[in-house]
Amino acid sequence: MKLMPVQKQRVYQMIIEQIKTSIERGELHPGDRLPSERDLAEALSVSRSAVREAVSVLESARIVKIAPGIGVFLEEDRNKDVLAKLNEIVSPQNTNLIELIEVRQAMEVQAAYLAALRRTDADLRAIQSALDALERSVKAGQVAAEEDYLFHLRVVEAAGNQMLMESVKFFSDKCLAGLHESRSQSLGIPGKSRAVLEEHQLIYSAIEQRNADRARDMMWEHLQNVKARYLS
Repeated sequence: MKLMPVQKQRVYQMIIEQIKTSIERGELHPGDRLPSERDLAEALSVSRSAVREAVSVLESARIVKIAPGIGVFLEEDRNKDVLAKLNEIVSPQNTNLIELIEVRQAMEVQAAYLAALRRTDADLRAIQSALDALERSVKAGQVAAEEDYLFHLRVVEAAGNQMLMESVKFFSDKCLAGLHESRSQSLGIPGKSRAVLEEHQLIYSAIEQRNADRARDMMWEHLQNVKARYLS
């Protein structure tokens, strides 16, 4: 008897699996409206927050679109291989990267906020130097994962919190591997690497201006975009 390891799934993935099954059975078609958040939660015996997480992931992957006040609809692009994309979303490898981005959000969003409040002139020069290196690599058409990581590390250093720095460094290997994967994908899409660079420039600008709220928001938006680019 050959046994295979049991793959762990999160609740939002189970919800997406149910949606995928409905598509496979022909119960959902491009342009169709999904059941309401409350109806999905009741039908699947899950929390409404889990449904919201599933919808957020599907929106990032451009599988659904949200019409405020109306509902959530499957995208109408019939040329998109929706089932293949759904399989990617619920795969363990994809889950690991999404979870890594969520961990980064928990740490780096606060780091950007603190960096804007506490940074010294020397900190700012270090962040600027890392940003310049990232820009040179992007212009040269390189993946620039190490340069990207260094920029984020310099922001965390500027936050002036040693425990936060140690926590970020604990995930350094996983973070670099994730950056290599996500940036390699962006490299193959015209304009994507430039867009990523501009997001870093906005973070730097907010820290330079000591605008803590904007620095926090720009870091959050950047990491949300990283997730969306990976899923798209």
